[in-house]
Amino acid sequence: WYGLDFGAVHFLMASTEHAFAPGSPQYAFLEQDLAAVNRSRTPWVVFAGHRPFYVDSTEADPPDGDQPVAADLRASLEELLFA
Repeated sequence: WYGLDFGAVHFLMASTEHAFAPGSPQYAFLEQDLAAVNRSRTPWVVFAGHRPFYVDSTEADPPDGDQPVAADLRASLEELLFA
């Protein structure tokens, strides 16, 4: 996972294949990175990861199916990203 600025955009890349829930090292990084964004200099923030938060898939086998992972992403990160 990493973050970088390019012009007026801050890009934040996450790994959806590693722990991302609150309390994980990646969550702490995401939280710190977002808090450090200078929205005057970089008003746009783009978040990306390999797996989607919202997916039209019938793959629902836990723990790695599309639907369980998407639900975990939403539960763990939506509040952080929309804050």
